[in-house]
Amino acid sequence: HTSRLARVHITTAPQGIAAPGTAYRMDELPLPLKPALKSPYPSDEEVVRRINEAIAAKPFWMPDGSQPQMITNQV
Repeated sequence: HTSRLARVHITTAPQGIAAPGTAYRMDELPLPLKPALKSPYPSDEEVVRRINEAIAAKPFWMPDGSQPQMITNQV
C-alpha cells in the first residue's frame, strides 16, 4: 500500500461515487458518472486547482536569492 510509504498523502473523493467523473467502455465510449454519495474530501480536480493556485500565488524564488530577468522583447 503505497500511501503508507508516501511522504505526502492527499485523500480525495472517489470518482464516480462521491465526485463526478467519466468511465470509458471497452469500445471507448465515455460514460459520465454522477456522484451517488457526498464526501467530506475534495475531488482530484479541486486538489489540483488548489495546488496550482498556491503555486501561482508564491513569488518566484531562485536558490541564490536573485530574481529572474524578464524578457520583454519578443522575437
